[in-house]
Amino acid sequence: MLLNDFQIAELAFDVGWTGQDIVTAVCVALAESGGYTDRVNTAGNHPASRDRGLWQINDFWHPEVSDAQAFDPVACAMAAHRVWAANGWHAWVTYTSGSYLQFTHRATIAARVILPGQFVIARFLRLLSPQLRGVDVAAVQHALGPKYYAGTVDGVYGPMTTAAVQRWQHDHHLTDDGIVGPQTAQSFKFAFVPGK
Repeated sequence: MLLNDFQIAELAFDVGWTGQDIVTAVCVALAESGGYTDRVNTAGNHPASRDRGLWQINDFWHPEVSDAQAFDPVACAMAAHRVWAANGWHAWVTYTSGSYLQFTHRATIAARVILPGQFVIARFLRLLSPQLRGVDVAAVQHALGPKYYAGTVDGVYGPMTTAAVQRWQHDHHLTDDGIVGPQTAQSFKFAFVPGK
């Protein structure tokens, strides 16, 4: 299963990472597994071993983490948090090599989206032609969740996103016009500062 940046950030937050460590956790997961929960790597491992799951938990160094746990996103996040608490980020080669840094921008946005009041929407989001695109749209799609938005979090404000926003607005006693303005943004726990 492939998780998006926001889902990884939520996992990191839920298991106890805070502040900048949420960003680093997302960066490390993306660098280690590309966001795939079933990723296995054996290349270059000495002694011979397997790195497993989203945070690539090594089965030689961490035999207490079963395959079932390593491939389960929540259990893997919990195991990665325990490894981090005991050893810091230096337990991951992508951290010590610096390759995790290439994901900093994406991870920072994801962390802001999942932390209440941290993400700012700077424009009205609505169905237009051409369709609006951007990380703000992706943030709304993610915030809607699968109950309201069954599509891919692709950052495109199309008819499916509009309909999902209308359902959300209806259920939250807002004007169900499909436009993300100040009140709808606030209902997602996003700040709304037009033109920022």
